[in-house]
Amino acid sequence: MSYLADKRNFCLMLSTPSGQDFARNMGMTPPSEEVQEMERRLIDDQWELLHEFGIFDEISESVDWFTEVISSNMDMTDMPTPEALEGSKAVLISFGMALIQKLVENEMVILTLPVD
Repeated sequence: MSYLADKRNFCLMLSTPSGQDFARNMGMTPPSEEVQEMERRLIDDQWELLHEFGIFDEISESVDWFTEVISSNMDMTDMPTPEALEGSKAVLISFGMALIQKLVENEMVILTLPVD
């Protein structure tokens, strides 16, 4: 995959509703409305697939642990507000989902469903 296509897909994967805006803000020319709609459906499908594989839950749990580590190691005067911490969690989850999808697309990670 080309660098620009990879970068665009990463931006799109960060957020289903805002991915197009992220890509545009990164200087990428928006495609036609038809292509944008196709991209939105693809990103929705990719997020759904990562949910089905349990990836979202694992990322969410890891983000909770990460923010707990940060919170327990910060000076109380530097501690972010609960609202800022929740916003940071959402950003980290989106980053995690986009990163996993990038690794899958570049065939660096293969997803397999656990055997029950």
